[in-house]
Amino acid sequence: MLKKSVRLLKTPFIFVAGLIIGSLFLTCKTNQYKSSNITVNRPEQHLKSNAHEGQISSNRSFTEEPEIRAQQLQNVCRKLKDIGHIPVAIPGHSYQYMYVNDEYKFIFCMMPKLACTNWKRIFLALSNKFPNKDFVINKMGSGDVHDTWLKYGNTLDKYSYSEIQKKLQTYKKLVFVRDPFERLLSAFKDKMFRKDPPFFRNIAEKIIRLKRSKEVNHSDEIKFVEFVKYLTDPDTFESSYEQHWAKYENLCQPCLVNYDFIGKFETMKNDISRTFKYLDIKIFNETVFPDRSVSYKNTESSKITQTFYNQLPEMYLKRLWHLYKIDFQMFSYQMPDFVSDIDE
Repeated sequence: MLKKSVRLLKTPFIFVAGLIIGSLFLTCKTNQYKSSNITVNRPEQHLKSNAHEGQISSNRSFTEEPEIRAQQLQNVCRKLKDIGHIPVAIPGHSYQYMYVNDEYKFIFCMMPKLACTNWKRIFLALSNKFPNKDFVINKMGSGDVHDTWLKYGNTLDKYSYSEIQKKLQTYKKLVFVRDPFERLLSAFKDKMFRKDPPFFRNIAEKIIRLKRSKEVNHSDEIKFVEFVKYLTDPDTFESSYEQHWAKYENLCQPCLVNYDFIGKFETMKNDISRTFKYLDIKIFNETVFPDRSVSYKNTESSKITQTFYNQLPEMYLKRLWHLYKIDFQMFSYQMPDFVSDIDE
């Protein structure tokens, strides 16, 4: 379905090999695990708008240049605006995901389940507040990274309205994305089985209580199908999706923020190098992310994803597809094979 170096730094910043490798697939910790009030359409509203959305192609390859992807996104956004799908202004909650660097003059929208632990390492190391770059890059624990970010992370929501508008108009703007269904599955597998902090455990227990029949043992771990039923059933649908599985269109507002550069998780190795060149960041001369295109072939992760989604009843798979369909279309991800037969 999806087709998918380390030198010594010339500056005293030691190795960048540990930059990403050790924790690429670590998740992005929520800000105190609180909901961000991300408003989305209810499941039945997505089904009603299917006739219009079907006119938007989502079958392009994900291997194009990041700048070309940005152009393709704008083409899709124009069509979505024509059918009234896009809000008129950027919701305030989205600014908390947009990291701002005033030295290099860029905004980077950072979403959970997209190696944001490592992006935070990079952006903290860029800050003048941390002269020991090697410690931040190679030695700071992931929990400390998130805690330090809460204190020192420079996000767009910390600026005045006029400053926000000026930066959005004049700074380079970047975002990284990932196959929406892979991201959703990754969030389920990473979050729904955690015992600490209790935030996600409470969600899992709530889902079991609402979506599991009385005849089934409620002490058993949550099932993927129960998770999907909870996300898609209008009776239990909530107006605020937790950010780890919230849609791209509701987090980074891709049709309201004119992104210049779109990277993809699947092509991280190439796109990270392009990112530093695009931003003229030279303190990281070269960097290595695990090559996801190779990882796909070796671990058959796309097949693992398909195995989970094939467990879903057709009704819930169809509802799930229509919840995330716009994300697929915006970023030119192909419709999954296991969905193509049911998308009517």
